[in-house]
Amino acid sequence: MHSKFMSKLMTSAAAVILAVSLLVPVLPAQAEQAGSVPATGAAAAPAGSAVVSAAGVSAETVTADPTAVAVLADPNTASFSNVPGAVSMIAVGDNLAHDRLYEPCYDPATGIYNFNPLYDHVRNQISSYDLAAVNQETVLVQDRSDISTYPDFGTPQEMGDALVGAGFDIVTQATNHAMDKGSRGIQNSIDFWRTKYPQITLLGIHDSVEDNDRIQYLDRNGIRFALFNYTYGLNGRALRKGKEYQVNILWQSCGLPDPTGAAGTDGVFSGRDRLIRDLETAEPNADISVCFLHEGEEYHYEPSAEQTTLVQELIDAGADIIISEHPHVIEPFGLVTTANGNTGIVYYSLGNFCARQRRVATELSGAASLQITKDNAEIPGAYAIPVLTGTPAANATVSAEQAAPAPVADAADASMAAAVPAFHKGNITVTATFLPLVTHYEGGVTQVYFLSDYTEELAVRHDLRKAGKPFTTEDLWSIWNQYAYLDPVTGQTVSITR
Repeated sequence: MHSKFMSKLMTSAAAVILAVSLLVPVLPAQAEQAGSVPATGAAAAPAGSAVVSAAGVSAETVTADPTAVAVLADPNTASFSNVPGAVSMIAVGDNLAHDRLYEPCYDPATGIYNFNPLYDHVRNQISSYDLAAVNQETVLVQDRSDISTYPDFGTPQEMGDALVGAGFDIVTQATNHAMDKGSRGIQNSIDFWRTKYPQITLLGIHDSVEDNDRIQYLDRNGIRFALFNYTYGLNGRALRKGKEYQVNILWQSCGLPDPTGAAGTDGVFSGRDRLIRDLETAEPNADISVCFLHEGEEYHYEPSAEQTTLVQELIDAGADIIISEHPHVIEPFGLVTTANGNTGIVYYSLGNFCARQRRVATELSGAASLQITKDNAEIPGAYAIPVLTGTPAANATVSAEQAAPAPVADAADASMAAAVPAFHKGNITVTATFLPLVTHYEGGVTQVYFLSDYTEELAVRHDLRKAGKPFTTEDLWSIWNQYAYLDPVTGQTVSITR
């Protein structure tokens, strides 16, 4: 997390709890067509929707409970690292390299691509977390002749160097572009990570049945994670028979025997069947199970019916945290409780982490920021943040200052830091937030910023702004506040204004 954010929030455990109820779902004004993006600079939420402001709240929909507290720790403090029984984790979305992103990073004098500057403005924050995950959308190719852009991507392996340098230690690669260079591209990626960075946890792609048929556990600070990564498909491609193990695919055969005999006449599991089986297996063996999914409808702010159904199934099977990307735009996050009474933390889409897709909505993304503690571990540097709780209020007028006398964040930071109520699982507690990011590019320069650090002076210079697109910081916050949060009571998107 960045210093501006921390300096405003590291005060005391006195918290403002912004309790939200939703009477009417907040949806785009018109039905989206495939591939379309709702207009930016969105209008005010419709009547009856929940509206939250850090400085003052809607009298009809919001109240504050100063007795409830959501406490996070500051990952920037040295005392936070390696605290027994506590793990901070950040996850970002698609790292997607078109030619307009990678070509300016090439130095013909050395023959080397330098992608490090892409992450200069987020490196310190990402590195401050105990665990940091990124979705590397495209395969990392060894042969320079395989470097290519849309529709069949091949990315220079120097991109992997830059991701490690930015602080990432978990890389997911089960995406719809995993087979863009065939089996060779998958093997190139695996060889790169295992040879050059064996400390990196690589998920989603495999070089053998044995590697595929094992659950990836990761232990950090006394907490055990079970990690899973699947994609919805491969852009119409199919894995070769006998090599179904190469990519974890939800809706295709995973090539493993079906011990239940219930998966179909072919006698093998689909990836979905296998994921549910593995979640059930991991449940007694891990403290927290995290699913990274490449799933959803591109350029849609709302999760698809397939997404919401799958999320419910995975939570019932044992998933505690579900983090998705692929739509290239943000979709809401929040707590999801199934009909069976099981609850999980869900990020329906983080959007693009770093990409140049030349749309306002695709240059705004989110980072899942999580704190996991075990046995009530005490964390130095605690601070309080607003929490969406879903408690309705009638005719209440409450301001953040009234609810929490101690200093609180300004409107932008408060909306950035809004959290869901703490998630409890036995002796494990998870606090989750959603932090907005923006990809800035002007000419050949591309860089990622946290939105709270992004200034109007930068926005004026963005190529999209120069092209006449509505690319202001206000436009970006408007998109974020309208689509980033689920109401914890209704499960529908709740609009927040600042």
